[in-house]
This record gives sequence, C-alpha cells and structure tokens, in this order.
Amino acid sequence: MDNNRLRSQKAVQLTRSTVNKDPMGPEKQAINDGLHWIWSWQLQLRRLQASTFTQISGDTEVEKLRSYSAASYDEHMLLVAGRNLIKALEEVEKHFSMPSLNHGIKQAIRLLRNLYEHWDEHRVTFQTDAQKKRSAKEFEKLFPDGIPWSISYAKSDWLIGGVVPINEVTRQLDTMEEKLLKLRKDRTGK
Repeated sequence: MDNNRLRSQKAVQLTRSTVNKDPMGPEKQAINDGLHWIWSWQLQLRRLQASTFTQISGDTEVEKLRSYSAASYDEHMLLVAGRNLIKALEEVEKHFSMPSLNHGIKQAIRLLRNLYEHWDEHRVTFQTDAQKKRSAKEFEKLFPDGIPWSISYAKSDWLIGGVVPINEVTRQLDTMEEKLLKLRKDRTGK
C-alpha cells in the first residue's frame, strides 16, 4: 500500500480504545478493571456454554471437529479471562474490603491458564509418564485428581480441569459485581 493511500485511510479511521489517555487514579482504575474482567468472564462463559451445546455438531467430520475446537478455545479463553480477573480483583482488594475467591480456585485458574497457554509444552506430560515441569508439576501436586483440557459436567456445576467450579465462581463474581457497581456509583454518581 502506498503512503498517500495509507495517510488517506488514517484521516477517516475510527479508533476505539479501552485505555483512557489520562490516568484515573488507582481506586477508580481498580473498580473499572474489576468490572471489566467480571464482565469478560460472564461474556466468555456464555460463549463457552453456547459452543459446548453445539459441540460435535455438523454434517461432516470437519464440521464436527471445528465445533469441538470452538468449545475447546472458549474453555481456554475463559481461563485467560479468569486469570486476568484474579489480577484485577487482587488490585481491588488493596483498596477496598471485598469478598475474595477461594485461594485454591485462584491457584487452579492460574495454573490451568498456564497449562492451556503452553499446551505445546505440557499436554504430552499429562498424556504420558513424561516428567512434569513448572505449572504442570505444581498443578499435579495441588490437584492430583485434576484433568487439564477437560470439563466435567455435574448436576450443580461444570468443573474446568476437574477443579474449577464455573457456576460457583460466577455466583461469587455476581456478588462482587454488585459491590463494585455500588463503589463506582458512590464515587461517580453514575
């Protein structure tokens, strides 16, 4: 693309940003980040539920594999949102008295996020007797019954990796969301 055409496109472009140009202060930032990642968890959970219900659908083998891949990816992304959520909530807790997620759940989300993100290094260690390292080793020690890259469906909850109770986490986040919205309103009037 030549420079004149690129300049022309930049002149009419629309830009959206999730980062304010000016810092907003640590308390307001913590509230905004906490809400953002709670909402991201909720959104990604809906996506995971939708892709799970259409999993293994399709008329061809490739369509079925794609539907399974979509559910697997949504599972992975829920853990990414969960890990960022934990970081945001830890920042909130520095400024405000808030309920916290169970330490074991936070550890499980952190470790599973690492395992899913570095699947190319860790998956084989859970498929074979290969020596586990880093997050895989820690996960196995803390959660010996855990099964990365899986979801267990129980009557009352879904368990990612056999250890993260999705509905329980979401219920706790609903309470935290209410508290953060109240804090936001108290500070901004909105």
